[in-house]
Amino acid sequence: MDKATVTLALDGRPTLGDYVLALAKFKDLVDLSSGDSDITWEIDGLEMGSTVTTAVGITDDAEALRRVTSGLIEVGRQLRDQGSVSNPLYGPAAQGLIGILNGRVPSIRIETEQDEVTIASVGAAVSAPPSSGEIVEFGPTLGAVEGRIQTLSNRGSLRFTLYDLLFDKAVSCYLQPGQEDMMRDAWGRVAIVEGLVRRDPVSGRPTIIRQVSNIDLREEGRPGAWRTAAGVLHLIGEDEPSEVTIRRLRDA
Repeated sequence: MDKATVTLALDGRPTLGDYVLALAKFKDLVDLSSGDSDITWEIDGLEMGSTVTTAVGITDDAEALRRVTSGLIEVGRQLRDQGSVSNPLYGPAAQGLIGILNGRVPSIRIETEQDEVTIASVGAAVSAPPSSGEIVEFGPTLGAVEGRIQTLSNRGSLRFTLYDLLFDKAVSCYLQPGQEDMMRDAWGRVAIVEGLVRRDPVSGRPTIIRQVSNIDLREEGRPGAWRTAAGVLHLIGEDEPSEVTIRRLRDA
């Protein structure tokens, strides 16, 4: 059986109503792109603390999966660039999806194993010149993101989720075939992940890392490690009054 993943991510602080509406419209787009193909879509990931939903399509028709993933990206690009789609069949679902762009949800991201597209409300743009009023989505750049690895999946694609330490938001990381050993003993650990980093055009935070080139697992403090600091204040007498200690440290 062939597999492929599709992901919907909502930035900002969406309400339950925003999420339910966006997921319903996204499902409509997936169904329209699937056509008459016999594809079973199963939930593959729901990221805690970040509104990211991933579904995996399972079928024996690899071409149908390719049509769905490429079709979703094309719909996203048309919505980003034109605010509408050329195929009227997709119109209601597409407009319903971007209809949740508001103060709570400044941008939406559609993501596949091969590509991604971000649709943002015009008023939310910070990457564009102030007078342009246009959304500028910069391409991926070589970089590194530090965070904690929380989710590993090889269903449809070899990917993992990194929660970056700065924003505490999910970053989708895609590995190449043969890189499985890079993730050995990595779950739950803090790591610096290097590769092509894509950033959200509104917030500037990292959203996706592709072509991962290196994963540097970081050592964290062990329980009780604070005791190694014993003796750093060795000049302080056991019976020295606190006000004397404070005065001496102040004047040092």
